[in-house]
Formats: sequence, structure tokens, C-alpha cells
Amino acid sequence: MPENLLIDETYKINAHRLALINIVVTSSVEGTKPNTLVTFEVAGALISEEGFSQYHWVLRCLKEANWLQSAKESYSGSLTITTDNEQALKNAIADVFPSTQHILCYVHIQKRFEIKLMACTAEKDKDRRDMNVAVQDLKNLFLDEPDIFPESTKISR
Repeated sequence: MPENLLIDETYKINAHRLALINIVVTSSVEGTKPNTLVTFEVAGALISEEGFSQYHWVLRCLKEANWLQSAKESYSGSLTITTDNEQALKNAIADVFPSTQHILCYVHIQKRFEIKLMACTAEKDKDRRDMNVAVQDLKNLFLDEPDIFPESTKISR
């Protein structure tokens, strides 16, 4: 099983008002393009409520299906889980995978940063343009400097 899980959940947008939890993994692949990541689905679940017990159940099922040897004990492998900042999900991850490194999704951090930053600026168009340029520069910094990310998020060769 790959070492990087990404967990995202939708809000109640379907006809049955159920939330979809989508769990994917990333893995490096050899091919024509070096350092390429592929993302593929490993699990999904519909839950009636986005709470600790529902997340715990999904993660427990995931662990039992994919790490059967460690399902009854603490998972000892190297695993990084990327999520948004949902507290109930973070608590469930800490309970089911206590030794796992949990990191926040870059897209969620970026969106939250932009919202907070724009709230601090005046309504003047020039200030907004300047802030947009600064935000774009920060995005480029993250994309151009992979060494600033934790070791667990780097592509293994």
C-alpha cells in the first residue's frame, strides 16, 4: 500500500443528503516522465453525518482492508495522511492511526490564506491586485522549492 493517503469529504449535496468520503493514494511511477505521481481511488463511503464515530468507522474499515496484519494493533508503517482541517476527521485519524503523520492539504491552506489575506486589505483595486501578485508569488515559491516540504511528502525513487 502506498504511504500517502489523501482524504476529502464532500458536503451533503446528493439527493439523500449523505456526505461522500473519498480516499485516494498517490504513488510514484516509472515511465516516460520521471518524478511523476499517479493518484488512484482506494476507498469511498457515504456517511449520514460528518462526525468522529463515522470517520472512525471508515478509517477502521480502511485499515482492516488494507493493513490486515496491523488492524488489531497500532500501525507501525510509515504513512502520511493529507486532509482538510476537519477536527473530527483529525481526531479519528489520531485514534485509528496514532503513529501517522497528518498534514493539511495545500489547496485548503492556500484558499484559507487568500481569504484571510484579502480580508486584511483595503477595498482599493490596486491593493487587491498587489495582494493577488503576492499570493501568486507564494504559490510559485511552493511549486519551485520542493525542499521546503516535509520528507514524507517527497517522491521516493
